[in-house]
Amino acid sequence: MHPSNDQCFHYIAEIVRILRSTQHYERILSLIVDRIVRSFKCQTCAIALIDPQTEYLRIDQCHDLSLTFCNSFRRRITTTTVGQLLWTGKPVIITDSKAEPERAAEVQLEHPFGSCALVQISVDQRTLGYLHVDDVEPGKFDASDVEMLQFFADLCGVAIIKTTLQEENLRLERIDRETGLEKFGPFL
Repeated sequence: MHPSNDQCFHYIAEIVRILRSTQHYERILSLIVDRIVRSFKCQTCAIALIDPQTEYLRIDQCHDLSLTFCNSFRRRITTTTVGQLLWTGKPVIITDSKAEPERAAEVQLEHPFGSCALVQISVDQRTLGYLHVDDVEPGKFDASDVEMLQFFADLCGVAIIKTTLQEENLRLERIDRETGLEKFGPFL
């Protein structure tokens, strides 16, 4: 069952309204995961981001993954299916995991699935990670779902970059432009 466009656009508008008023991307990502789960009625939804310090993928927000799994999830970006998604931006759709067992094993998170879709999260040609949705039912996701999932992924990217820019502005506010030294006194 594919979600209705009206419902998805309602959720996207809701996310944009909240995005305009918050500096905390975690809140937005949590809301995005919730709205995807409500729209697509999927088994698993996860946002996997590239850690800038280690360049490993980590799970930032999710639905139906254990805390233990999320805390231990640390994957290298390689030339596998996920690596190709991150480098090319071309969505990954597996309509039947039994027909593509190798690819399914590469992208599987904690639970086996029947079908899945992955879309890149990026801003200004900078890849930040990917959005993963899956379900036990084969054929649940297909190319018609990619556009809507990409809207949600783009909102993830905007939320992350907005927070990053805000943090950088606060950091620069503490630096004296002439001397390059940190200012003393109250900020904000």
